[in-house]
Amino acid sequence: MIINEMTGYMLSGGGAHRSGEKWWPYNTNVYVCMSLEKAKELMAMSHKEPLTHGTVWTTIYRVSAQNIDCQKFGDGLMWTNQPTKIIVDGPVYYHAPNKMSEGELLKNARRILPQYSHLMNQMNKEENIR
Repeated sequence: MIINEMTGYMLSGGGAHRSGEKWWPYNTNVYVCMSLEKAKELMAMSHKEPLTHGTVWTTIYRVSAQNIDCQKFGDGLMWTNQPTKIIVDGPVYYHAPNKMSEGELLKNARRILPQYSHLMNQMNKEENIR
């Protein structure tokens, strides 16, 4: 579906985007949040569960595009494979990554250690079978 004039929000995890620039210099699949609330929701989830999402989003940018092809809509998101048509209007929200204390890091390490050990044992068993 072609959208004549699209306005939305996109998340970034560190790369600075400047006003007036294309979102990406090449075309690939991306999603655009249709509301600032949805973008903030996704950002909050990335801060709570960084290993699940793979990226901790820190900045929300307002973006716009003209005559952009959108392949899919759902759950407040729109997917397109034309990010070179998306132009950055500017940053609208920033949330610094959460800092963890040494104690919190150790607590997390103790929590995942049994799963990590199990994984390593399984990999060693598979290697010994070969």
